[in-house]
Amino acid sequence: AAEAGRVAPAAAPVPADVLPYLPQRLGLRVDQLHLHGRVLYDVVAGLTQSDAVWRGNIQARQLGGYVEYHPPGKTHPQGLVFARLSHLLLPEGAADQADSLLQSQPQQMPALDISVKEFALAGRALGSLAVQAQNQRRDGQPQWVLDRFDVSLPEATLTAQGTWGGPDALRRRTQLRFTLALKDSGALLERFAMPGVVRGGKGSLEGELGWRGAPIAPDWHSMAGKLHLDVGQGQFLKAEPGLAKLLSVLSLQSLPRRIGLDFRDVFSSGFAFDFVRGDVTVAQGVARTNNLQMKGVNAAVLMEGQANLADETQQLRVVVVPEINAMTASLVATAINPVIGLGSFLAQAVLRGPLVAVATREFDITGSWSEPEVRAVPRRTAPATTPPGTGGTVPPAAPAASSAAAPSTKEPQP
Repeated sequence: AAEAGRVAPAAAPVPADVLPYLPQRLGLRVDQLHLHGRVLYDVVAGLTQSDAVWRGNIQARQLGGYVEYHPPGKTHPQGLVFARLSHLLLPEGAADQADSLLQSQPQQMPALDISVKEFALAGRALGSLAVQAQNQRRDGQPQWVLDRFDVSLPEATLTAQGTWGGPDALRRRTQLRFTLALKDSGALLERFAMPGVVRGGKGSLEGELGWRGAPIAPDWHSMAGKLHLDVGQGQFLKAEPGLAKLLSVLSLQSLPRRIGLDFRDVFSSGFAFDFVRGDVTVAQGVARTNNLQMKGVNAAVLMEGQANLADETQQLRVVVVPEINAMTASLVATAINPVIGLGSFLAQAVLRGPLVAVATREFDITGSWSEPEVRAVPRRTAPATTPPGTGGTVPPAAPAASSAAAPSTKEPQP
């Protein structure tokens, strides 16, 4: 058995004078098969060889289906693994082994064309999987190009493409473009051990992310990219573990607990939303947004700020706008341009309505995801209006550059 985590140098094509001496058929039936540091159980396989290409069927506890191995040649300089599998079940720790394997130069990886009907990792069913990847050279550097990486679940479908490569291990990066089509966001989170976070939620998350290291081992500190979220018809529920703690902050469950609000009935039992949408940029593991919107029946939430994905902390400005009339509803239904941002949007639109300005509340949320610190921000001053009968006009208040601008001197009102 080969030592786990090590990759042999790329194999050369089999010399023509050696081919006649290779076995033509191979039958295998063993209780345990040790291969590259992994153990396959209850293995039954039938293989044939022609022109150094191995083809066959294999059935084992962890995998089953049709497999081909093509040695290095002109089309695939590092060889090709072709597989159509009924199931592939990877145990806990397989991702760590694969990450160690992928630390070698990408040009040593064979091309892949693999399709799996039932894929599972560490006991968690992940639906069907399709992977197509190959080695290329771009700008003189080796790259492992991921032409296709599709995962299909009842709750969502992921489609992605990307690259992995660089001049050396320290500068080797993964770059992925992806679209996650969400059919049921809550059910998807539950599949990943985060139950009771969201109910429903249909939409999409798409974007591009890159990080230092291998594709299956995201590094938060070096992560950079951009995302766009657009999800509708769902409800935030109470949540605690892991990433769900950040969603708990975004659902504003902390507000009724710490500050007396008129919005208690809106958030305390879980904020039901018509949509959640916005743009996020990521740099060195810090996610930032200036146009996140969540619209519900009785109120809307506008948000800007940042969250540190590695440290699990945040610095957010949250604006709660009541749905008091048709004008407010139409304004909130308008997507905030990320170039303009939340501050200018509020100054130019929502806060130009005096009734909206009086009822709107702003908060700063800082601290950790598990123990967020909430501070009410003093109300903004509504734009001046022309008194009846004066015959003159009063210039409107100047737009604020940011929603985090210095507050007025009025006392904060809960």
